[in-house]
Amino acid sequence: MIPGLSGSLLSHDFAERVLPVSFAGRLGEHDRDKAAARFRAWWRDATRTLGPASSVRALFACGAAPLLALLGFRASGITLLTPEGPGVGRMTTEGGSAAGLIVAPWNADLGRLWHAAVAEGLRHDARWSFGFNGVRLCTVDAERTYARRFLEIDLEAAVDQPSLFAILWGALHARALAPASGGALLNRLIEASDAHGAAVRESLQSGVETSLVHLIASLVADRPGRARAAAHDARPGALFEHSLTIIYRILFLLFAEARGLVPIWHPVYRDGYSMAALQAQAESSARPRGLWEALQATTRLAHAGCDAGDLRVTPFNGRLFAPDRLTEVARSPSRGRRRGASPSRDTSLGRVLVALTTRPAGAAGRERIAYGDLGVEQLGAVYERVLDYEALIAPAKGRLKPAPTSDAAQGRLN
Repeated sequence: MIPGLSGSLLSHDFAERVLPVSFAGRLGEHDRDKAAARFRAWWRDATRTLGPASSVRALFACGAAPLLALLGFRASGITLLTPEGPGVGRMTTEGGSAAGLIVAPWNADLGRLWHAAVAEGLRHDARWSFGFNGVRLCTVDAERTYARRFLEIDLEAAVDQPSLFAILWGALHARALAPASGGALLNRLIEASDAHGAAVRESLQSGVETSLVHLIASLVADRPGRARAAAHDARPGALFEHSLTIIYRILFLLFAEARGLVPIWHPVYRDGYSMAALQAQAESSARPRGLWEALQATTRLAHAGCDAGDLRVTPFNGRLFAPDRLTEVARSPSRGRRRGASPSRDTSLGRVLVALTTRPAGAAGRERIAYGDLGVEQLGAVYERVLDYEALIAPAKGRLKPAPTSDAAQGRLN
């Protein structure tokens, strides 16, 4: 993750790892260092002149206009929508491209000005609108109004973070909006980012399906005696549902960790309960021990919550982590076995964690999946596609086959 970068216009994983390589030489590298020096000088002047008491007109004259000039735009001025702002205006480039402009009061939430930004883009027949509030600069896609896509940069962070300034200079400079062979550079960046995101989602889909096979096989093989021998007719649908519940618990926790919904900063949680800790254990050994019990401890904590000293875990509502979501077979090891899950179950869970947290990366082996870039909609789409399968159980084995219909599966995790 690049500190100071937010928004869904470019995925964070793409911006951090793919963009500098795939678009090398097209991001203004030839004059970036000189531009960074001018940007730092602008920021010093702006912070001496502007602050919470500054008017919107002052923010435009001393902040937005010189910053946009540095980025190759000419701002024609602003008109206040209300006496206290925000102000709206128009930006142009040497090549004649236009963009809308919104100047908000100091440190105002630019997201609240979404509709105004889109309206300015449409008014100037421009795809893009820029927003400025003294401390952040954002660009809004005014063409795809249904998507609410934007890219926002913390300007103070860009002073100290070369990788963040590289995105500001490469993606939001006027030349990135200029028409060119193959389309404007910013358009191509977005297309490449979307393609990268689609590839990540496909990899996650494959990882979920692989994980289902591992878990179903583990639950079948872990059944004792006659139940194992008769596993081919012992409620394969239930094993499928149990395995899917376990996988979506892991996915939800990965999603929560990426967004700070659990105290990943606390050493007790980070080292003992986080998916990151379990993943590290899974990758450190081909035959990890204790993973199954550790996952059960984390899911119990997610269901019940915790308030112990400075460790506070808010319990998650809903049925996903409810203890009755899994049968005794899925929760516990086989009868007669000493306390702790079987080694085969730990090994299977280790493979699941690797499949859900990493993706193939060619010669580089595997790379991390950036869950901060995945939204609820993407995870929901993965779940819906999995419902097109059902478990096919054979003794000590499990695999998936296309389901004749997914109607009966629609309420499984509701």
